[in-house]
Amino acid sequence: MKKTFLLTFVFILGTASLIKANMQDSVLIKHDCKIIEHGFFSFYTFDDDKAIIKNVFSYSLNLKKQTSVVTFIESDTIKVDSMAKNSTEGFYNSKEWNKKRIGTSVEKYFLLFHPEFLKWNNAQKLDFFIQTHKKK
Repeated sequence: MKKTFLLTFVFILGTASLIKANMQDSVLIKHDCKIIEHGFFSFYTFDDDKAIIKNVFSYSLNLKKQTSVVTFIESDTIKVDSMAKNSTEGFYNSKEWNKKRIGTSVEKYFLLFHPEFLKWNNAQKLDFFIQTHKKK
């Protein structure tokens, strides 16, 4: 009986972790800027096998004042079958994107959004930008 319970418990935890990983990978992020203080974040959210939702935000950072401003630019639904093959170029999953910035000279800028920003998955970053925009 204990073995069955333990096996069921492990299966449930494994399934929950897999669902969380799939949710994390369902949002890709792209960062564009000429100077780090001002730029754009684009997010691709895979709604289903047929559509991708693209959300774009602009941002401004002030290191001296320790402030950040986020502005919503646009949202668009893109049909997967009409996308060009290279349209996901420059987009990354959470793990890759965070890893490329942690420990670099730009890390301090991203932490102006939130101290945990580079630990969040892309879905959390997108939610943060949406919530920040709604507060205005």
